[in-house]
Amino acid sequence: MSSLFRVKVRKNILIIIIFLFLPNISFSQLPVKLGILPLKIYSSQDLNYLRQGISEMLKSRLSWKEYILVVIDVPEEVFKDAHNIEKVGQKLNIDYILSGSLTIFGGGASIDLRLINIKDGKVTPFCDQCDNLNKIIPKIGELTEKITQKLVPLAKEKNKSSVVKKPKK
Repeated sequence: MSSLFRVKVRKNILIIIIFLFLPNISFSQLPVKLGILPLKIYSSQDLNYLRQGISEMLKSRLSWKEYILVVIDVPEEVFKDAHNIEKVGQKLNIDYILSGSLTIFGGGASIDLRLINIKDGKVTPFCDQCDNLNKIIPKIGELTEKITQKLVPLAKEKNKSSVVKKPKK
């Protein structure tokens, strides 16, 4: 056999091998790009420290290397300058914006978050409340899990498989 023929055969074999394994290779979409607006806090007390802390919590808990990329803490000025959500998304090149508020009244709190899809403008609300201010952090954690499951459908399957079911008697 000529060396040219051998090269062609090897090349074809390599191509066949690549296509055989192609269905098993995950070509997942690029990560979803998420911008987070600073939370608005409604309270009779000055809780600016809480605003920064919650923003950092959201950023760290929603960042998921392969799936969610928190690209920027969206400055409110950018949001105010662009008069609609599509302009903000285009300006910052993001897919979703997370905005919301924390309302503290008496000893309780209400957390209201909105996940806004830049493409279609669809808003998905995520809300919870607690009767004790010490429960704000766990409630934020629960809401971030729900947001992650919304942004990454695979996360639902991953979470289901980690739950160990009690055997039937």
